[in-house]
Amino acid sequence: SVDDPAEASSRLQRVEACQARGEQVGYLGDVIQDIPALARADVAIGLDFDEAGMLTSKLCDLALSRDPQWLPRLVVLSRSLKHTADGNAVMIGLTHVLSSVATAGLAISPLQTVLLADIPLLLAELRNINSFRSHTRGAASSPSGW
Repeated sequence: SVDDPAEASSRLQRVEACQARGEQVGYLGDVIQDIPALARADVAIGLDFDEAGMLTSKLCDLALSRDPQWLPRLVVLSRSLKHTADGNAVMIGLTHVLSSVATAGLAISPLQTVLLADIPLLLAELRNINSFRSHTRGAASSPSGW
């Protein structure tokens, strides 16, 4: 049975055993039934919400509804954001190299280099926002909520 306290303590023991081996533990469980394991885990992902939201806000780093489509959506979003972050890192790195070379060759002043260094940071943030918005905009328009 899901409500069996012995099963909840067994899940807690598994979390503690992994942590005793030095592992970081992420635990995905029911907010009410898995309180001990969620509280002990390094990263707690709660399924469903308690009515008042008190347990969810105290125990969980992330809370998902019981809708089974949330986890795949979260994976797609995280992959998209990772791809954007990787592209941003390349853009920022190349801009810094190019501005350093231009400064060394006296093509631009050090002040212009400082000003140019802020442009890729701004562009990277705009790309992050756009990547996130493109996924959340689709959520509002689809019949399933994503």
